[in-house]
Amino acid sequence: MIKLKLLWTAEVLALAPPREFRLDVDPGDTLLYLVMELLKGKPLSAIIDRSQPMEVHRALGIFAQLCDGIQHAHDHGIVHRDLKPDNVFVIEGAGLMGEFVKILDFGLAKTQAVDGGQSLTADGLVCGTPGYMSPDQALSKRVDERSDIYS
Repeated sequence: MIKLKLLWTAEVLALAPPREFRLDVDPGDTLLYLVMELLKGKPLSAIIDRSQPMEVHRALGIFAQLCDGIQHAHDHGIVHRDLKPDNVFVIEGAGLMGEFVKILDFGLAKTQAVDGGQSLTADGLVCGTPGYMSPDQALSKRVDERSDIYS
């Protein structure tokens, strides 16, 4: 099951925007591993948890990049299904506004395809972080891009 999960993650990440992921996979018979870049920055949750409010222009810059990244995933038929501040990473000192946003953890992602999509989770199984789930996701109904937007 671990090998299947790693291969699934590699397949989904290969469809994701290159600006969010760099991935190498060796699907050999004896060894299977994922190598992802080392990120220097902070998860959005750590930035939000600071005692002072975030400046409006900074919040808008992070939000715009998050929207661009998740739209790119949606354009490739990928629904994240666990979008939350812990899965949004802000790299300081990069990008147009001095910060670069990366979307992490596509482990619960579902691909939307003609056949209804594929995932490693069973039908009827509720998966994700309860505080960020859309009502449809929490009720184990079919989810699509709108679920990520809700989150």
